[in-house]
Amino acid sequence: MHFRAIPRIKEVQQMDIDIENETLITLAEAAARLPRRPSICTMHRWCQTGVRDAVLASVFICGRRYTSVEALRRFLAVTSRARSPPLTPLMPHDITRRGLEVERLLATKGV
Repeated sequence: MHFRAIPRIKEVQQMDIDIENETLITLAEAAARLPRRPSICTMHRWCQTGVRDAVLASVFICGRRYTSVEALRRFLAVTSRARSPPLTPLMPHDITRRGLEVERLLATKGV
């Protein structure tokens, strides 16, 4: 008996392109704007399946896939935010120590 794996469906953040108000660029042009210039295959993957729960918004016009400068910015903002480490909360002793340091500094300044 063979079992087929059921693909997990994850929710991704889909962003749309306003083709009248955004600057359309090809995926090759979008790749050229990025450091380390990702491959066109990577750009297509970002448009199809996404990365870190975000999909690069794109439109398919006359057999070519386009994205926009604005969509690329939104995508990079979302994926960068998802990758940054979570903030560590301050512990009470950290707050007290910093408060004492500030008080000492203010005292030396005469405030």
